[in-house]
Amino acid sequence: EESIARKHDSPWAEKILPSKGITVYDRGYLDLGRLDGWEDQGHLFVVRLRDNTVVSKQKGLKRLPVEGSNVMGDMSAQLGRVKKTDHRFRVVTFRDGRGKPIRVVTNLWNVPAETIAALYKERWQVELFFRWIKQHLHVKKLFGTSPNAVYNQLYGAFIAYLLLNWLYQQTQPEWRTVKLSFVRFVRKLCWRQLPTEVELSVYELLDRYR
Repeated sequence: EESIARKHDSPWAEKILPSKGITVYDRGYLDLGRLDGWEDQGHLFVVRLRDNTVVSKQKGLKRLPVEGSNVMGDMSAQLGRVKKTDHRFRVVTFRDGRGKPIRVVTNLWNVPAETIAALYKERWQVELFFRWIKQHLHVKKLFGTSPNAVYNQLYGAFIAYLLLNWLYQQTQPEWRTVKLSFVRFVRKLCWRQLPTEVELSVYELLDRYR
């Protein structure tokens, strides 16, 4: 379902709740009441805590030392100041690649804290993927909102990008007097402003595949 960027992420959490697996959420999806609901439903999760989230009735968890671990803390606790969560949850604190402390809450009790930290860090791969889509595919507006319409638009953008990148990579080594970045190459190709040397190399390549 399509939404505008101004809408908050949190209300969508229930709509995208999977029936199986472990879901990793950013702090935009954090809702203390929702955590109790997820626990009651048996939904496994890892959610980043906001900096001002109060952690109370803390109890440290025993853990074996791991060489090179980035985990700073591992405890069970209730969340909230006045209205606390009904359930106790696990709170893991670790440092990211820049040394910044990050706290996540989870109901995974039987896995190492390092695994929980790694699960949250893997979420950034999804963020980077969507950032790549925005920067390289330029999908700024969806032409339709049905799953097929969205998939077709994304697949079409991927195919176009791969073909243009292939064209650039295949012809660029043959340019002797011209230097163009991939972005400038695509821009000049679309506007039919390629330098003669580059244009000839493109035609020669395409002729070989006719």
